[in-house]
Amino acid sequence: MSEKQMVDDEFAEWEQDKEATYILTNLVEELNEPDSLAYFWEKLSPFTSELFANDGAQMVQEVLFQLIRVGGQVASEHFKQYSDWVAENIASMDEFGRVHQCLQMAILYSPKGNYFSPDEKKVLGSQTPA
Repeated sequence: MSEKQMVDDEFAEWEQDKEATYILTNLVEELNEPDSLAYFWEKLSPFTSELFANDGAQMVQEVLFQLIRVGGQVASEHFKQYSDWVAENIASMDEFGRVHQCLQMAILYSPKGNYFSPDEKKVLGSQTPA
């Protein structure tokens, strides 16, 4: 089965229970084709306040990260769409959720955060001791 077909199948299941974002979150990790991840992003757009309330912010961020990791075409509009959506909805979170989301945004926009590298040493900026 193609990855785009997997996206269609999981979205059809999610349409039956919009609170079950785990259905889509689990799929993100399985997608490795830039076209499939871009397709996922487009199917999810425009992002809604209901999606945000159901832990969708983390999932949307993971889609963006995975798209970058696999070499997909990511434009500043992707970041703007995501950050505008978070800004519109962050007040609906409890204090812990707001702090966590703000830290996630800081990582996303930090040039030294290097979140997109699977190399932990590179991410942390550390080197192996001699």
